[in-house]
Amino acid sequence: MSNPLLDCQALPRFAEIRPEHALPALTETIAEHRRRLARLLDDPEARDFESFVVPLEEMHHELARIWSPVGHLHAVLEDPAWREAYNDCLPLLTEHGTELAQNKALQQVFEDLSRSLPPGAPEAQRTLVEKALRDFRLGGVALPESEKAAFREAMQELAAVQAKFEQNLQDATDSWSFRTDDEALLRGLPEQTVERARADAARRGESGWRLSLDYPTWQAVITHADARELR
Repeated sequence: MSNPLLDCQALPRFAEIRPEHALPALTETIAEHRRRLARLLDDPEARDFESFVVPLEEMHHELARIWSPVGHLHAVLEDPAWREAYNDCLPLLTEHGTELAQNKALQQVFEDLSRSLPPGAPEAQRTLVEKALRDFRLGGVALPESEKAAFREAMQELAAVQAKFEQNLQDATDSWSFRTDDEALLRGLPEQTVERARADAARRGESGWRLSLDYPTWQAVITHADARELR
């Protein structure tokens, strides 16, 4: 199966991306990143910013480039299949993030880099290395192995709870709407917003207009509505 999420050379191909692409794309990419990281750590010549940090940052970008469309489509589409795909991916993504944060060999390279960067190194490089070392500490790299396992479990639980909260919030937002027969109340709204509200009411077999809390409608009301009571 051709997977459009694995095409990181151009803009996301949103028209082709489907829920079933998400988990295979992440699984394949994370497995490849583990192999690439192992080769970097095994290469004694790859110990400066250009030879080590830049390839690592490219991997971070590649993973974000795959995950960002998944997160976006999950957030904007009222599609149970996308919610399921998002929830299926979270444990893998969380595990990989924690694995990197607790990688002692990886942390040691950054420790060495923090001491070996030349005095004239760009401030951006110094800042990146400092922030990476901070993230290792916060990620539990110095914990005993037994406590690292507990930390990983806590991170999985936190990711699941956060996703559930966001999805509950989305469900509550989607369930609310406001219907009116008073056209004057809509004065100032863009024509497309008014027409969308009319069509939404008609789909429900109602007269008048129905406004929901989707972002385009909310923004149009807050920005353009003359009626204070509607805003």
